[in-house]
Amino acid sequence: MSKLTIQNMSFYYTDFYHPVFQNVNLVLDTDWKLGLIGRNGRGKTTFLHLLSKKGQPTAGRIDIPVNMCYVPYVQNNPYSKGMDWMKETIGHLKSMEDKMAFIIEKQDVSLMDEYCKIQQTYQNCGGYEIEGKIVREVISIGLDPSVLERDIHTLSGGERTKMELCAMFLRTDTFLLLDEPTNHLDSKGTWELIHYLKRKKGYLVVSHDRVFLDAVTDHILSINKTNISLERGTYSSWKKNQEWKEQFELAVKAKLEREIRHLEREAEKKQEWMELGNIQKYPYKSNHRTNGNKAYAGQKRRGQIRIQASLEEKKGLLKNMETIHPWEIQEMECDRDGWLIRVKQMDFSYQNAERHLFNQFDFKLYPGERIWLRGKNGAGKTTLFHLLSKEWKNDAVEWEEELKISWVRQESRWKNGYLREHLETLKGQSKRERFMELCRCFEMPEGFLDRPLETYSSGEQKKIELAFALAGESHVIFLDEPLNYMEILFREQLEHVILMQQPTLIFTEHDVEFGRQIATRIVEL
Repeated sequence: MSKLTIQNMSFYYTDFYHPVFQNVNLVLDTDWKLGLIGRNGRGKTTFLHLLSKKGQPTAGRIDIPVNMCYVPYVQNNPYSKGMDWMKETIGHLKSMEDKMAFIIEKQDVSLMDEYCKIQQTYQNCGGYEIEGKIVREVISIGLDPSVLERDIHTLSGGERTKMELCAMFLRTDTFLLLDEPTNHLDSKGTWELIHYLKRKKGYLVVSHDRVFLDAVTDHILSINKTNISLERGTYSSWKKNQEWKEQFELAVKAKLEREIRHLEREAEKKQEWMELGNIQKYPYKSNHRTNGNKAYAGQKRRGQIRIQASLEEKKGLLKNMETIHPWEIQEMECDRDGWLIRVKQMDFSYQNAERHLFNQFDFKLYPGERIWLRGKNGAGKTTLFHLLSKEWKNDAVEWEEELKISWVRQESRWKNGYLREHLETLKGQSKRERFMELCRCFEMPEGFLDRPLETYSSGEQKKIELAFALAGESHVIFLDEPLNYMEILFREQLEHVILMQQPTLIFTEHDVEFGRQIATRIVEL
């Protein structure tokens, strides 16, 4: 058990002044299962980069007694076979094996000292037992051991994520920084990861999945509007404590406001009484002490001090309370009772693919439906969006006449340059105004138009994609994993808007709770 210490840490971007952290002080235990939460743009990924030494604080210091490893892990791994790739990721074990084999093959006595040093390092890293550990680890995370014989580049995104996590947890004396580990996992893969992480400790995880956070954390680190707070417990217990705190502070704020109004009324009354009393008692009023002016002035000053103290106390309340701005989806009216989109016996496969992705596939979308497309990674969910939108031509797909679709894609369409430059693609002043209004409702930070898109967090980029897609009116909305990278508060907000307005939509999403809440029908692929 070690302590990670952060002392008076501040950070801002040097290219343009944008303060992210100011005077942060924290002590974290490296045995904790720590969840990191906060709204998009508050600095969650920046915080992970500072811990993993991908960046340096502008001021203050971070004392890290163990190795920090950021996941997803970027490395130059020359090996492609699963087992070899795992060994190299764990600690360059495969490179050591190859070097020792080369020295033995050379039979050069002068290289024996080097061989002994490599062998000692290999043994200290557990190299002689590592293959058995790797097999056990991949099985425990829900993978078939056959993945170790396959080329790593042929694995799905979810399989690679699991392989990477197994390799990281097999490292010794390492604290893992897990940035959205469920993003490429289907619902089955997410539950397998939950069961895996329940048996582990010593990590910090960023996730916007409520169920996932409750299952795999024992402490919550929250990046708030004005500070960073640390609490023992899960996300649900943190959320409940926040609600209690806000209710208490709202009650205190209301009481202070009543007291301030009362003090102000009392001050006005006393002023009237004193002036009337002075006129009656001293008809020829002067500035002498005997006329009571100074006594009244003292009372007035004391009253003002009490009012000011109450105002200052009120300012300290609710400083971290999150604001939820109401917004609406602009859906075009549809008088049609029949289907809006119809697919009749569609066949589709990629070139040189071993199997048909869709074989005699039938599908209909009716007004008011909210269809949840479910399936394993690679089942064709995003492909189906391309086909249903007619972006990819297929004669089996039919539309109701003049149908208009808004599509929120998995990845933001804009990732470089400045947002102002891209807004020209939004035709019409009303659409641009609607876009800016949605950005405000989505809590985009002040000055976001003046920052390069490369500095946006993944969640901020996703919000821009959502605002762009929903800036205009449509009959049908496609949501392709809309909650990737989005903070929990936004998930709840989107859920509320959909249930209130009940638009016609088709969506894919690995967040099971979200899907259960809003879907009227499920289509399994």
